[in-house]
Amino acid sequence: MDFIEIAKKISDHNGRLYFVGGYVRDKLMGIESHDIDFCITGMNENKFMSLFPYAFKKGKFFPVF
Repeated sequence: MDFIEIAKKISDHNGRLYFVGGYVRDKLMGIESHDIDFCITGMNENKFMSLFPYAFKKGKFFPVF
């Protein structure tokens, strides 16, 4: 699944997906990025997990998948 499909799936459930972090910096600077970080708003953790059941949680203070 590519990020367009992920964003569409999230949008279809009233959420929003944003690129964040080093990926944005690297794109602005014209540098190849080695990873992509997203921030998702408009949905809770349970909804996210129901849409993406293979995601795994890593964060202690806030959910990171």
